[in-house]
Amino acid sequence: MAPLEQEKMARRQAVSAIRTRCSALLGGFGLIAALGACAPVQDEQSGAVGQFRLPMFNELSARYELQTVTLSTFREPEKLRGDAATILVDPSVEGGTLSLKEPIGRFVKEGSIWTPADFATLQAATLYAHAERLLDIDRSLGLKGLMKGPEKIAIQSRIIESPESSFLVYNNAIFDGRLDALFIVPYDRAELPISLNAGVIAHEHFHRIFQGGVLKSVRDLGGIAALGCSVHGVRSARGEPPKETSKETIIAIKPETSRQLVSAQVLNQVTLRAMNEGLADFWGWSYSMDDQFIGRSLGHVEDQARRLDAPALPLLTKEEIRAQLVNRKSDRERIMLAYRFGTYYSRFLRSLVETMVDSGVPRYESTVEVRRALASSLSGLGEHVSAGGYSLRLSQSFWQLLWRVFF
Repeated sequence: MAPLEQEKMARRQAVSAIRTRCSALLGGFGLIAALGACAPVQDEQSGAVGQFRLPMFNELSARYELQTVTLSTFREPEKLRGDAATILVDPSVEGGTLSLKEPIGRFVKEGSIWTPADFATLQAATLYAHAERLLDIDRSLGLKGLMKGPEKIAIQSRIIESPESSFLVYNNAIFDGRLDALFIVPYDRAELPISLNAGVIAHEHFHRIFQGGVLKSVRDLGGIAALGCSVHGVRSARGEPPKETSKETIIAIKPETSRQLVSAQVLNQVTLRAMNEGLADFWGWSYSMDDQFIGRSLGHVEDQARRLDAPALPLLTKEEIRAQLVNRKSDRERIMLAYRFGTYYSRFLRSLVETMVDSGVPRYESTVEVRRALASSLSGLGEHVSAGGYSLRLSQSFWQLLWRVFF
């Protein structure tokens, strides 16, 4: 047999093995059809306009290191804006829109290389670099049309915990769907600042994708379509750390009882938030390829609860989710629980990558294929959620297979 034919046969055998293993993982539902049509995608590049010295994650050393990064769309660095994003500094909200003074980017330029001269500029330029790369991925996956205009990212944002509170939020990043903006609040921990964390930035960017692809279609779910989604389970790091949720800790409550105590609206709110956060964690990992991206900025407890390289567990059923929600009455408790439910999905997606790697597909290619399958499912999911109201029933796509265990 010719070498080319042998290579094709090996590839077909690898795909067949992937289908078999994923079928078992899904409990007999079969491999996601979207994976079969995937192919590696190269990010688009245009003519370079500048080189910047910025802290970037090095996958080989598993560390953040200063690297020379070429940016092709950062056309006004002194004003912290370009085609991919506009960076806002200490913005305010007036009449439902963002308002700010003209920001100033301070750089030291040596030859063709720009080096940020203060921490605010370092944050802004790093955030812009990731926004440009993420936009290239959006284009390659056909997602750019879900979002309008350049990304708006605010640093040094002063946000209070709630209308009833005077405490400012620290150590977090919050995407606001109503303003279509990402807010980076002050960071006072000893770990990697959130504004420099590639995985966290990609996590938050996915919330913008999910907003445009899914949540904009949702109606009558108690404001779910405009939720502010943060990388941390609550809007500040204060309070007791959340407990890990597992099948072993599910409260034993009769299904008919849980249906009476937990409405369809609450169930679907938590389910959509869990999906949003879990998929965002996978997006953050697939972009950064950093297994520790959550812990680098949010600490050990959050890292252990959400890191993706832990074993994937069987997905919770609808009644198991309802049973967990029965004794969680406050928004804070339900938000924290949604993050834990989301981890089931992020780890499931990571397990699909590992299944492909075990079958001989290179890791980068495997990651791109699963990410593409996820992206291809979002528009159909949004259309079905819009048509289905509270039921959120899904039919024949990637996420339809995943969510049949619930509905």
